[in-house]
Amino acid sequence: MTRRHLPLAALTALLAAAVLAQPQARARTDAQPTREQPVERILRRLPPQVFHVTDLSIDHAGNLVVAGVTYSSDFPTSPDAVQRWCGEEGDAFVMVVSTAGDLLYSTCLGTMTVDMDPRVAPAPDGSIWVAMNSCFYFSTGIGNCTYSGFYATVLRIVPGLPLPTDRLWVAGGYSHLEMADLAAAADGSVWVVGTTSTPNLPTVNAWQPTLAGGADIFLAHYTTSGPKPLLETYLGGSGFDVAQHVVVAPDGDAIVTGATGSRDFPTVRPFQRSSGGDYDSVVARIDATGRWLEYSTYLGGSAPDWHCDVAVDHAGNVYALGQAPAADFPPSTSRRSGPGKRDVYFISLDSTGRLRFTTLLETGLETMEDPNVGAGPFDVVARGAGSVLVVGSYYTGEIFEGGGFIAVADQSGTAIREPLLMRGPNLMAEFVGNAAADRHNVYVVATPRVYPPQPYYLKAVNLPAHQPRGGLPPAGHDRR
Repeated sequence: MTRRHLPLAALTALLAAAVLAQPQARARTDAQPTREQPVERILRRLPPQVFHVTDLSIDHAGNLVVAGVTYSSDFPTSPDAVQRWCGEEGDAFVMVVSTAGDLLYSTCLGTMTVDMDPRVAPAPDGSIWVAMNSCFYFSTGIGNCTYSGFYATVLRIVPGLPLPTDRLWVAGGYSHLEMADLAAAADGSVWVVGTTSTPNLPTVNAWQPTLAGGADIFLAHYTTSGPKPLLETYLGGSGFDVAQHVVVAPDGDAIVTGATGSRDFPTVRPFQRSSGGDYDSVVARIDATGRWLEYSTYLGGSAPDWHCDVAVDHAGNVYALGQAPAADFPPSTSRRSGPGKRDVYFISLDSTGRLRFTTLLETGLETMEDPNVGAGPFDVVARGAGSVLVVGSYYTGEIFEGGGFIAVADQSGTAIREPLLMRGPNLMAEFVGNAAADRHNVYVVATPRVYPPQPYYLKAVNLPAHQPRGGLPPAGHDRR
């Protein structure tokens, strides 16, 4: 399945139920470097009509682009919005906020059905590519779309223009194609990735022209010249393969991550040749023409490895991260995850798929019994200032306790120091769901970890004292 940010009401309910049944966690007491607290400031509180936030990015003017879902007809929009009203069944929204906290643009983006999981990719010309899932057949309840009831929409909007400049119906009719992510290239084109179980999607210049299993990753490349794609291809084995993220390398190649239950997922020059367990993460790099895979590899141990985020720098080096529940993955240059720990694996491959480093970033927390208490990674960002940031949430096992963390690593994957822990306003526990970064700040979307739910807010975290010793080239994709 794709990474989802649960609706806040569902998240808090699940959290309460799960945590009450879990053993308490304790902070580490062994020797560790002193944690310097980051300088945090709230840029803007988002409207209370925001149901949940699904994406955060930075456009080429340095503004923050926020995407999410609302179920309120009175969602505030700007005069130049593509759509001034939102439906009560569920519509996507896109907001642009300056780093000073000023609201620059706000629009609804909806169809006649339920719209879910919008993702955004700012293009160099100031336009914003948006991908979302629409549900044309669903059961009762919010967001309960049936398995075969998705169709995917990709559109391009320009703040200041009242109509979308491009609208691409990636799949329609009674088909299943669920969008996972999209990324804009330097020429303004866009790569979109999703999951499909439909065997008859129109493929173009495909590396894999047919569906191989129960569900495959689906990758497409579109330009602004029209609705016909430059490339559409399946990617998968005989099992169930799920798309998660896509980024674009400086040379125009697309790097895709996902999760696979296939024992025969196509691999090319792999770092890991075979599956390590029931489900593994996968990373694949496909060239812009779709003619070949530069590399494709499994990433996983004996336990299910599911979440895999990705970033790429200007040298084409790829950084992937996820949770490391098993002690046998990854083969760490630092240490392995032991019982009762929930750490973050961090792997880098060069442009040809060769391993640069693999390490585990400690969360700074350990549990007495339950390995599920600890940290959950959300985003990895190749930062323009020359560091790689891993941003996520930590939880202690106490009900509605925890906060966000930022781990800073240098070019070799070595953690500069223990992760920096963030807390909400008035030291309130918070849930951090999305992150982006420029050369000066890390920006996160957060919400208090309380019940009843409270509105989301955008927060800037300044890290001037945490520059790396080495130096990565400036980031090529300062999203998630």
